[in-house]
Amino acid sequence: MAAKKPVYTTTFVLYCREAGGAWIKQGEWDETSEFEALSAAHEADDQAKWQAARLMNVRTYPDGRAPQETIAWMTGIPRAGAVKAKGRPGGEPGGGETGTPGTSPAAGGRGGGGSGGAAAGASEVQAIAGHDAGPRKKRRKKAEEQAGAAYKKLAKMHLEAAGAIGGSTSVAKAAKEAAEKEADAEKSKQAPMAAVVTRLITVFIIASVITFGAKIPLDLAHKKIAASAFDIPGLMIAGYIVVFALSSLILSKILMKKGDMDVIARMFDRMQDRQDEEEDDGADHNSLAGWRNEAGGGRTADLADEVEAEGAEAEAEAGQGKSSGAGPSGLDYPPDVVPAEPRKSMLKFLELALGAIRQQISKLDKLGKFGLNLYLAGAGDQLAKHNGLDGAQRNGMISEAIVAIGTKKAMTGPFCDKFSEFEKDSKSKAMIDAGRSAMQRFIDGDTKAFSELPSIIESFTSNKAAKASAQGVVVVMFTDLVGSTKMTQELGDLGAQQVVRTHNAIVRNALAAYHGREVKHTGDGIMAVFSNAANAVGATMVMQQELHKNNTTPGALPVKVRIGLNAGAAVQEEDDFFGTTVQLSARVCDKASADQIFVTQSVRDLVTGHAIQFKPAGNFDMKGIDKPVPVFEVVWSGALQATG
Repeated sequence: MAAKKPVYTTTFVLYCREAGGAWIKQGEWDETSEFEALSAAHEADDQAKWQAARLMNVRTYPDGRAPQETIAWMTGIPRAGAVKAKGRPGGEPGGGETGTPGTSPAAGGRGGGGSGGAAAGASEVQAIAGHDAGPRKKRRKKAEEQAGAAYKKLAKMHLEAAGAIGGSTSVAKAAKEAAEKEADAEKSKQAPMAAVVTRLITVFIIASVITFGAKIPLDLAHKKIAASAFDIPGLMIAGYIVVFALSSLILSKILMKKGDMDVIARMFDRMQDRQDEEEDDGADHNSLAGWRNEAGGGRTADLADEVEAEGAEAEAEAGQGKSSGAGPSGLDYPPDVVPAEPRKSMLKFLELALGAIRQQISKLDKLGKFGLNLYLAGAGDQLAKHNGLDGAQRNGMISEAIVAIGTKKAMTGPFCDKFSEFEKDSKSKAMIDAGRSAMQRFIDGDTKAFSELPSIIESFTSNKAAKASAQGVVVVMFTDLVGSTKMTQELGDLGAQQVVRTHNAIVRNALAAYHGREVKHTGDGIMAVFSNAANAVGATMVMQQELHKNNTTPGALPVKVRIGLNAGAAVQEEDDFFGTTVQLSARVCDKASADQIFVTQSVRDLVTGHAIQFKPAGNFDMKGIDKPVPVFEVVWSGALQATG
């Protein structure tokens, strides 16, 4: 029976970006040389002349379809154990399109062509073997042992790097075979654990017998000391301990073999590693549990668990040979359906975002990675809207981005399918909106579009808002119709009443949408409270946006409103709130002008990490407060432009 023709062929192509911004192809490797390709990408990333490096997995189809590219590795993604190259002359990876062709990394090292590559290979062998170029000589046996140990360590780290990032079947198989060979080699050199334990038990038994036999001389010695009226409490116990310790030490030297202690040390290391893994799993569980305790956070953690569970189920079905209708890349939404320009923009966005959190990304727990996925999903959604892409194309961009940062391919389908559910959860929506805002700023050419990403990630994984809610902190809001007396004189009672009704409708609709609670109508405005600071600020932004729409509608009566927010403890009596928190909120509102939202430092701190921008409004003297109070203005007009 004729063998099946391959559905596609896979190659790895390395691109490096020059200072001018142009991407230059630097080398190409086949599927079996993934390790060499990754090593070359890491070396290129370390070279000062390149701004960034990107290794692409390219699938070429024999039926004439366009090649499909996905990211295998790029600048900003952790190397997961990859080893940096050590001083090679001519160290550029492979032969580039714009340079002199050299030998491929698979065939002749990672350097340029000719003798330079040979010299590099020779120097690497010397470094691995532990030899210097000088005239010093070492015994052949010791040199071989050093070379073997160094080579095994280097090969293991390279295979781990390739397997963790590239994930190809051939590399995984090679890593498994290498591990098995290494384990067999260790077994031949060292005694099995059972033999070591047997020798330890033998030492313990013999030492115990010797200690028991020492009872008679120890009793005689103790009686003589007691007769001399110089008795020492606990002398017999101390004597038994000394005899047992000395006999155990001597017997260990006689009975134990070389390498036994290494076997015991490794056993304790494995026990410690197992304990560390359990603690890490517990930390992930605790981070999600903390979110479940936060108001609105439980649903976010549940969504993260649901995506992971559905992804594991899809992966299991794929392993059993069941088809899920996924594309040839293993993704439910393959990126080859995305037009070239939007895809290029998304990859550039991803590169800059990873650069902004370079110090954080390797420390992200399960919840943090989920938050970063939401951020990229929001960015992809905004880019898709900007370019008029459909849902499948949007999901293709999102899938490629989240797979590049370590998300399993099987999870991309469930993740993209739950996008609408994420938007219904306030915590998840905050991250999605942060990604949308950053993408819009990126499209507009804002060089500081990613400056807030580290604090956004930190805020997403912290429970500052949860602690505030648990401690009874509320956010108090006041709205105030500007120039209400003059408005009544100009419009009359009927006109003024129409303005008040418009104000009331817009404010109450926003309160309902953002879970605010109206406390009372003040005549010229409304007092309300929120249990969540992000909801409070979001509601006031919607209020001003809706008021702006009303004021720009032909024939509508203009409604000018100022809003103030403050957070803190407040005394509740019946259906009203009292205290300094309430008073400061009203005074902050008085300091604002028409169309402005003023908030205190406490409110700003509670919404750190959300896609909300503030600008300093100044320090104001407030009645009853000794020092000037710093006040910040919420930037809502930019949000109106982005959402409109």
